[in-house]
Amino acid sequence: MPRLRYCLFALFALLSLPACAQALKLRLCVDARPHPPFLTPDGEGTVGALVKRAAAEAGVALEFYSAPVTRCREEIRAGLADGYPSAAHTPTWLPLLEYPMKAGLPDPARGVLFVRVLAFQRRGGGVGWDGARFTQLHTPVLAGYGSALILDRLEAMRQASDTTGKNLEVNFAKLMAGRGDVALGWEHDGAVLMARPEFAGKVEALAPPFAEAMFYLGLSKRFYHAHPAVAERLWTAIGRIRGSPQYLEAERTAAAGAR
Repeated sequence: MPRLRYCLFALFALLSLPACAQALKLRLCVDARPHPPFLTPDGEGTVGALVKRAAAEAGVALEFYSAPVTRCREEIRAGLADGYPSAAHTPTWLPLLEYPMKAGLPDPARGVLFVRVLAFQRRGGGVGWDGARFTQLHTPVLAGYGSALILDRLEAMRQASDTTGKNLEVNFAKLMAGRGDVALGWEHDGAVLMARPEFAGKVEALAPPFAEAMFYLGLSKRFYHAHPAVAERLWTAIGRIRGSPQYLEAERTAAAGAR
């Protein structure tokens, strides 16, 4: 953890800008579950630093607050929040958010984070996965509550799921207890967990990935239609900053420090 804190401090120093007068406020709801080193409930992490830098350049004042992701969606729907900083372009989010677009599709060059979701099983568990369906699966798939990317994919597959586990660590424990055959989660989170003594050598990832997606700063339709030029400035700044060699190196260092 000291190394991670140092890496994030270096990243924030790299991305920091002097404070300036900011007229427009952007209120972002953040998942109450931490996803270090990418995003934490208080808006820290590499994604938080990226969005803060872009907002400073665009002349926007940011406010982060945390809530369960399902509540974030309802508060965006009700106009109480202006967006979500790490949203996949997926059916659950589409009625609520606007994304940076190019030729009618989300523009990955202006995303905040690329995510791979893997399927994990007990080592030698015998479950098959071909990228489209599971075989030799005898229980509902374990999935984190509220993850739109994962749950929308499972729904499209018509695959039963168990979302009672609040995070991947809980679902790994369920795997070990025989309460599920497969757990879905972010590749980075799985790598961190599989290095722990209680899971080392006992859990394995299936190939290919269950899902791969770019995450975006999703802005509420109300905010976007009221301030389209500001939204485009924000997204463009995100793309430029995230594509810089300095940011890419800082992101890699922070990710390595979290393991």
